[in-house]
Formats: sequence, C-alpha cells, structure tokens
Amino acid sequence: MVVQYTPYVLLALLSAAISVGVAIRVWQRRPGPGVVPLTLMVLGAAWWSLGYALEISTPDLETQVLIANLEYPGIATIPVMWFVFVLEYTGRGKKWLSRGTVALLLIVPFLTIVMALTNDYHHLFRVSVTAVTEGPFPTFKSVYGPFFWVHTAYSYLMLTPGTILLIVTALRMPKIYRRQAITLLMGAGLPWIANILYVTGLGPIPSLDMTPFSFSLAGLALGWSLIRYQLMDVVPVARDII
Repeated sequence: MVVQYTPYVLLALLSAAISVGVAIRVWQRRPGPGVVPLTLMVLGAAWWSLGYALEISTPDLETQVLIANLEYPGIATIPVMWFVFVLEYTGRGKKWLSRGTVALLLIVPFLTIVMALTNDYHHLFRVSVTAVTEGPFPTFKSVYGPFFWVHTAYSYLMLTPGTILLIVTALRMPKIYRRQAITLLMGAGLPWIANILYVTGLGPIPSLDMTPFSFSLAGLALGWSLIRYQLMDVVPVARDII
C-alpha cells in the first residue's frame, strides 16, 4: 500500500493517543458511576481518530473507503455511550438503564456497522463515492444512502437529550459539579460542532473531517476535569438532588 504523508496524519494520531490516555485515566476511577460508558466513548474516539489517520495516509480510493467503513465501530457507538454516561453521571441510570435498555440502544449502531461494512452489496449506506484531489490530501466524497441518514439522525437523537440533561445538571448543581459539567459539555460540544460542519459541507476545508482532530481538544478538556475537578471521583449522583 502506498503511503502519503501529511501533517494531518500526525494530528489524527495525536488525537488517538490523547483519547487512549484519557480512557486509561477514566478506567482507573471504576467502579464509579459512568466510568464504563465514558471509557468506551473515549476509546471509540480513539478508534475513529486512528482510522482517519490511516484513511488520509493512503491515496488509493478503494482503500480509503474500506478504512472509512472500518471506523464505524467507533463512530456509531460514541453517541449511545454519551447518553448512557450522562444518565449514570446525573444519577438517573438506576431508574432508566438496564442491560436490556442498553442493548436496545445499541441496535442502530450495530446495524450501522453492518450496513457500512456490507455497503458493496446494497449501497444503502453510500450510494457512490468520488475521488477528491483538491485540498491538503487526496480523499473522497460520498453520496450517502438512506441508512447513513438513519445513523446520523439517531446519533443526534442520543447526543441532544444527553447534552440537555447535562446542561440542566450544570445549572442546578453546586459549583464543583457545575465546573465538571461545563468541561464535559466542552469536550462533547467540540466534536459535535465539527461533525455538523463536515456533514453539511460547511467546514473550512470541505474535504477534511475535523471531527477526529477535535477529539484531542475534547480529551484535554476531560483530562483537565479529571485532574482539576475530580471528575468520576466526586459526581452529582452522590448528592441525589436531580
């Protein structure tokens, strides 16, 4: 396989490394509320960033598409893990979550992964792809099929209520919890905004997906919250206020 170097590869690898480091630090806080879903969410970000680094390091269109599809185990599970994490973090997990509930929430991500990996047989995820040679590196543009939009809508359906619930928590909690929630919102908001800009084609470089790079900043925000505000050591659930 021919490999092309671009500084963006290094940035994506750095983002993956930061995410892995944060995941390790979070996992060390177990068995606290939200530790498992937050760890899985950050590892999903690491998988996505690593995959994107490999994707943009090859000029071959077929290989790029294959790697892009292999990124979906990370991409598709992040929104659900965010939603589950927020429920546990705010003390609603025991009431609303069970293994069965989480399994149901993961049905669409599972189908998304399957549809992405088997797209050549049905083209319901990507109708077509076109090579893009303009920009910082050769990449491709997709015409998305109906199931991609099912995945996108479901992802935002998971992200939105989780974010709203965290905002409510930030407004109602004492200062230390409020600061935790703010850093969590920063960590979640940056990739969300970057992804919206990419999907809508409104990013500064349309062919460049800034989402994997934004995970580095999100990881730093989470790392700061772990160290400075004792995230996962002191959580709102202990107050039972919400």
